[in-house]
Amino acid sequence: MGLLDALHAARTGLGAASAGLRTTSQNVTNASTLGYTRQRVEQSAQAPIREVGVWLGSGVRVDRITRMADTLVFGRVVAAAGDAKAAETQFAALSGLEGMFEPTAGVGLRGAVDGIFAAFGRASSDPSDSGGRREVVAALATFTRTVSGIAQSLTAGIAERDASITAHLDAANGDLAEVATLNAAILAGGDGRSVGDLADRRDLAIHRLADSLGATFHVDPDGTTSVLVGGHAAVSGINARTLSASGGNILLSVDAGNVDVTADLRGAVGGERDARAVLVSWLADTDALVTGLAGALNAQNAAGFTATGAPGGQLFTLPGSGSVAAGLKVNPAVVADPGLLAFAGAALALPGDGNNLLLLRAVEDTVLVGGETASNFASSVVGRVASDTSLAELDAESTGAIAADVEALHANLTSVDLDEEAVQLIQYQTAYQAAAKVIQAADEMLRSLLQIVN
Repeated sequence: MGLLDALHAARTGLGAASAGLRTTSQNVTNASTLGYTRQRVEQSAQAPIREVGVWLGSGVRVDRITRMADTLVFGRVVAAAGDAKAAETQFAALSGLEGMFEPTAGVGLRGAVDGIFAAFGRASSDPSDSGGRREVVAALATFTRTVSGIAQSLTAGIAERDASITAHLDAANGDLAEVATLNAAILAGGDGRSVGDLADRRDLAIHRLADSLGATFHVDPDGTTSVLVGGHAAVSGINARTLSASGGNILLSVDAGNVDVTADLRGAVGGERDARAVLVSWLADTDALVTGLAGALNAQNAAGFTATGAPGGQLFTLPGSGSVAAGLKVNPAVVADPGLLAFAGAALALPGDGNNLLLLRAVEDTVLVGGETASNFASSVVGRVASDTSLAELDAESTGAIAADVEALHANLTSVDLDEEAVQLIQYQTAYQAAAKVIQAADEMLRSLLQIVN
């Protein structure tokens, strides 16, 4: 039986070398594949056989094909990816609208406010001059264009954040379902640690979920992976739950109901949520400025008299609903006839009376919004916008750097080194040739034995 045992051992060697060659080929051909994790053959000696009083080897056994992955490192990658994507998304949303408040060219928020009072000041030198009145109307129009442009852009930005959240949730639901499907396929393959290519696809889906939701994961004893969203299981084994948006909240389906996970999300959805809240606050500040200043100027103009001695009217028309700043307009009657500016302090005043014009100009020093004058509040708003954007940029840079470092560490552990694979290829080729030589030698010895017996 010795020669037959040698043939068997050599045959197992051919199988192990063949598995090694196939695995090396898989690594080489997927060296540039996104998310691919290099694989290695794990093998061990088969149980020995006792013959002629000694234990003799019976060959080699291929135990499994192992992914060269580190779950702890991948967990760090997933956590860092969620934080980095949230910060990156928020900064991108804010930076795109920051310039509306203080553009490099044109009039910003503070400039539009100051422009009104500067025009009042120039008109006060001769209240009866029609040119000065037209300049005031132009300044009022510049203010309305500026604040309505800012408000409309912010409103559109808020709507974009809502649409983006919905799109990310749709994609995330697909990824949650894919993780559950891959869990089922890995379970069907036996030991969950052996189905390397399926596990790679699952890790890619988990990474996308980290990017979109800040989701985390843990590996279960059976080789499946559970995905957690806001601390709640969104995927458990082969079952996946779904996410939906409702009234500004993000809900995760749980049994017959839902659980609100809005506050716990990171990733792109968390970043969009945070950016939306900031944009809402910017819009509220802009509306507060417009409400205070337009209301004060309307009231003061109504207290004066026009060039014909008629009571003053409204300088601005305010919308009945929605953003005040977005719908603000200069009174069309004043635009058509600047003589309706109520500069006079009395109905029978002499030409050139500018008593009410002085009071209109004095609104500049009146506390109107949040304990500040309109000009100072406008400056505060611009400062808050710049500060919010700057902090978002710093957060994006720091979290991005951390994510890049962890990704680099993960890549060093999992990526394919073609030089290393070339060495592996030679080793498996040599092992295959050696096992073949053993089979050839054993075959020749068996032929010789048969000739002797015959």
